[in-house]
Amino acid sequence: MMGRGCGNVLSKAVSRQQFTLTVVKDKVRMKALRDGPGYMKDGVGRFEPLKMGKAVVLTVGDKVVFRMREGKQGGHLGVHTILDEGGEEKEVGWLESIRIQLGC
Repeated sequence: MMGRGCGNVLSKAVSRQQFTLTVVKDKVRMKALRDGPGYMKDGVGRFEPLKMGKAVVLTVGDKVVFRMREGKQGGHLGVHTILDEGGEEKEVGWLESIRIQLGC
């Protein structure tokens, strides 16, 4: 479960239970628990909102955002890229790392 307090996101605009990340082999499933989070597929160039209760499958190079804030000062909150390091673990990180073990 991801939200305020994770990934260097401290704003109260982000719920403590914003979305979940589930790893299955080489894919990461992101499910929104509240309105506000979003994602960007690698190479698309813009964030897509993820409605409450909906899910999306992400891979290496895709980005997740804790709270989309179009047109607001400071922009989106908590933008992180999914990286693959050595095939053993996946890191969703930017300032603070969130490590997820693959192959479980």
